[in-house]
Amino acid sequence: RQQVLIVAAQRDMVDQFMQVARKAGLTIDGIDLQAFALLRSVAPPVAFVDQGAPEADGASALINIGAGISNLVVASGGSPQFTRVVNLGYEALVQALMQNRGIDRSEADLMRLTVGLSGGATAASDLEPTTVGEIHTVLDATCEGFADEIRRSIDYYHSLQHDASIARILISGEGALTRNMGDYLAGALHLPVAMGNPLQHIAENKSKLPQPELELIAPRLAIALGLAFEDEE
Repeated sequence: RQQVLIVAAQRDMVDQFMQVARKAGLTIDGIDLQAFALLRSVAPPVAFVDQGAPEADGASALINIGAGISNLVVASGGSPQFTRVVNLGYEALVQALMQNRGIDRSEADLMRLTVGLSGGATAASDLEPTTVGEIHTVLDATCEGFADEIRRSIDYYHSLQHDASIARILISGEGALTRNMGDYLAGALHLPVAMGNPLQHIAENKSKLPQPELELIAPRLAIALGLAFEDEE
């Protein structure tokens, strides 16, 4: 038996991306699925001889949390086993804070990054403890729906009776930088959650950013780096 993965996309959606690229003066070399890019950049490395075989310590669920959508791909043996797009992202957290506290977007986004969700260490700030607690409450309630969608996706994957069960979650994307996001998801999903490392395949930092600064923003680069890795495989 051979596993075959079929990918389909709406022509109008693809055309929109192509028009944006052309207006930017770019030549389109190919079109790829974000889930595949995420797999190439964030999935744990697998030895060549083990490619395609179920991993002994279980599969990894890779979640890239974007603004309006999040991409989930389950990887085992270096191969995608399951993909899904969740129509929720970190922008829902920002909007919830804007509405609850009557603040502008930039201030709400800063609170997402510096105060964030409950379940982990709280950053030092000038905010009163009661205010911090209120922010946690708002963001926790908003993120509950996101965690539920991820849980349903994981349950559905397991219902398909794949050889490898999910043993860990690796998060990336701007939403992964939300303070305590990993701790919150670990508690909600009862699985270990860690930050994905899209720099794991980069041998040398040739950017203009110092290495510590590059590592700090690395989760934002997961999809872009995965697309760039395509020709390296």
